[in-house]
Amino acid sequence: MKKARILSNRIYILLLGISLSTLPACSLSANEPVRVVKDYIHALAAQDQIAITNLTCKDWETQAFLELDALQLVKATVSDLNCQVTEAVAGGDIVECTGRIDTSYNNEVSTTDLSRNRYFVSHENGDWLVCGYR
Repeated sequence: MKKARILSNRIYILLLGISLSTLPACSLSANEPVRVVKDYIHALAAQDQIAITNLTCKDWETQAFLELDALQLVKATVSDLNCQVTEAVAGGDIVECTGRIDTSYNNEVSTTDLSRNRYFVSHENGDWLVCGYR
């Protein structure tokens, strides 16, 4: 009887440990769409074509490169960036951000408000990717 109780307690502790170890993974995957959008915005500002390729789905890549091209002659910085998933939709999530991209050219500064875009992020082939605006 005592051995059965000890075995039962060990199984309970093992199952509890397994359950608790999966919590960070669930939390991380819930934050992946936000992380991808933030990385995409920073890659645009840094004019990082390789990162843009890795962060966008194929259907959006051409548009992403057009956005990247628009920043080629300016110095861009990201300020006050904060993003969150605001909606789950068929095929992915909608991520909305606040903050701005400040660009400067010949001492003239221009600001782009990041709240004007709602990013569509899709889970494709095991990765979350930016696939456009909604």
